[in-house]
Amino acid sequence: MRLFLFIAVLALCTATAAPLAAGALQGGKPADTAAAAPSGAVSEDAQISEWIERLSSEPGFESWKRASWTKYPLGPGKRGWVVIVKQSGAAGTVEEAGYLVVVEMPGGKLQLEEYGVGEAPLFSMRTLERSLASEGLENVKFTAEAKRDRVYFDALHAYWKVTEGGKIRFADAKSGEWLPIEDKDVQRLKAANSAAVSVSKKTHLMSKNVADPYMSIGWITAKPLPVRGWNDLLALLGGNQAQLVYSADLYEGMMLWPFGVAGVHAWSPDGTAAPRGYVALEHEGLRYVPFDRLAANGTFRQ
Repeated sequence: MRLFLFIAVLALCTATAAPLAAGALQGGKPADTAAAAPSGAVSEDAQISEWIERLSSEPGFESWKRASWTKYPLGPGKRGWVVIVKQSGAAGTVEEAGYLVVVEMPGGKLQLEEYGVGEAPLFSMRTLERSLASEGLENVKFTAEAKRDRVYFDALHAYWKVTEGGKIRFADAKSGEWLPIEDKDVQRLKAANSAAVSVSKKTHLMSKNVADPYMSIGWITAKPLPVRGWNDLLALLGGNQAQLVYSADLYEGMMLWPFGVAGVHAWSPDGTAAPRGYVALEHEGLRYVPFDRLAANGTFRQ
């Protein structure tokens, strides 16, 4: 798997680089679930449907125009949902086409925390099932009875917690990679200090040539770029079409995970406030993550 391949690459680079620390609701109607729909579900569903409709008019999201969706709760300790967007496929099949993460802020306002497109959405049960069936775990074999919790601490710390028979393992929410972390590592996570970044105008800029940080590893020894604000990132992407890598420092220094930067998208999800800047990262499909979350958890390199 790519995560462990990357760890091996880091080991080869230590001679030239400094050491690196290693209840669902569907389409607005209740689906099969053991839990009752949360209070205020009608307004939540209406907001989700509005966001999906607005995004479907943006380049790259056209398949969402006739999409259905299912939402699943995130937790524990967070009032929020991951929304899996689905579209009709060949021979009457239903295919996953993307996702949204919606969280409730103090005061009850809903916030679109991140979103993405592709066949492997965040917290896809299909992706997790493939990981559970793989040989990626040593000395552990989970059964169909294993407890599976979706945990969204923030955009860069989103994971499945799989528990059975006293054994706990963690899998990345997007790729399904089994993470080399333990329960103590997630227990000490702290919210990074970051404020939402508002930008001056709507922007949707995508690169035609996205860096693959696993094929070209020069970014490991490169100095972080001086990206102090949204305009700095726009200048890098729009000026010379630079291939950028975002290097995320995850789980309190336990992991370093790189992503190719595919572009930016600035818009106002609520339609009234100033646009908010999201950065498109290549990660088994595109993930649009708020710029402020990235600035607080890593660096941009070239």
